[in-house]
Amino acid sequence: MNPAVLLAFFSPSLPDPCPFLQQVESLPVPVFAACLSPKSAEVPSVFRILSQMAHSGFSPLFVQPMGLLAGENFEYLCSQVSALGRKLNEPVQIGRPLLSEEEDQKAIVRILSRLPRSDGEALVLIGHGTAYPSGAAYPALQAMGETMGIPHWYVSTLRDREALLTLLQRDGIRRALLVPLFLSFGFHARRDLSNRLSDFLQQNGILTRCHPAGLLDNNNICTLLKSHLRQDLEALPSITL
Repeated sequence: MNPAVLLAFFSPSLPDPCPFLQQVESLPVPVFAACLSPKSAEVPSVFRILSQMAHSGFSPLFVQPMGLLAGENFEYLCSQVSALGRKLNEPVQIGRPLLSEEEDQKAIVRILSRLPRSDGEALVLIGHGTAYPSGAAYPALQAMGETMGIPHWYVSTLRDREALLTLLQRDGIRRALLVPLFLSFGFHARRDLSNRLSDFLQQNGILTRCHPAGLLDNNNICTLLKSHLRQDLEALPSITL
């Protein structure tokens, strides 16, 4: 057996340096990284790197999706990786997105609730949003924060800005720290969170500032994801860590 791991990123923009990539270097198996939908030929694609891994004699192969939820990107990744595995006649295991389990969700709430903010400033976590059932993770995070007694805690998505505004106005919130629920603080998060959502809220009387970092910029979240990956690898009978 010669196992290897491929980190399948859904976005071509990553923190530089990326704390998570630095952490997984300590795993006792080779770790590669690629993008599901690269924007340029300079960024390797998941399927090209996975094929190269198989042809280089790595087996079994483990693909860790670098996303939050089992949404559209995850479903596409699973279908394409399964098809490629059959074509290569090579077993390929696929891991879980970061927010798949309740314990992972609780850990994310604990970590993000510690972000520094001023008195009376709301902590507003903003995800992309999805129509898939996995979108239930957003209200779950909201409920967990409330249960844990975190003051001025809100979880919403880019799709639900009107509902978010209604909640903030109902609770008399005048200032908000916007925290991206994105693995990387790339173009999408910067445009839609720092600019569009922030402008919308400020036009409606809520002063905002944006936490300029994705989840992979947070060492505690990187440690959580590494533990997540290690547990999945240890569950494979052919891999011993």
